[in-house]
Amino acid sequence: MKKVNTIMVCLSLVTSAVADEDYKVATVISATLLEEAAKTAPLDRVSDQPLTHVESAEGRLGIGVIHRPVMETAGLISAIQHHKQSEVYRVMAGSGTLVTSSHMENAKP
Repeated sequence: MKKVNTIMVCLSLVTSAVADEDYKVATVISATLLEEAAKTAPLDRVSDQPLTHVESAEGRLGIGVIHRPVMETAGLISAIQHHKQSEVYRVMAGSGTLVTSSHMENAKP
């Protein structure tokens, strides 16, 4: 039993040393930064403003401000589908529908 515990401790020390060396433990994006970026977004059209990218063990996570104005639609509503991409959302104003799924029915390129 002592042998197993020693191996586990050594593995966790090696893993934490590698993680600390290559990646940040946390990234803070202030509300002020988000609000300032949102103020510069054009109000009459779709706007994506990248702020930074965060490297992690799983890959790269983009941080940005996305503005989607209310728009009249005629017929089908288009959607954005992202594959193999992690996303985090914070709704700052307004409302809408965010659909998450591994499959989109009747998807057309």
